[in-house]
Amino acid sequence: MPLFTREHQIDMLLVYGEVRKNRREAKALYGQRYPDRAQPHDKYFPWLERHLKTERIEEEPNEFIVSEEAEINTLACIEI
Repeated sequence: MPLFTREHQIDMLLVYGEVRKNRREAKALYGQRYPDRAQPHDKYFPWLERHLKTERIEEEPNEFIVSEEAEINTLACIEI
């Protein structure tokens, strides 16, 4: 089974919902809309929905960096 990007998975879920969760119709419509993409098996649509409902979402690492000056100013405000 091919791996799909998150963007492709979102498109699959939108198509799946559009056809009221009929996996065979979802496969056909997805193929019509995105003929140049890898095509999932029809069973992939309900699996993807279940998987995304139950998967643990990892938190993004906090990449917010505080400058020394900002830290000093913040601490000075707290002391007041």
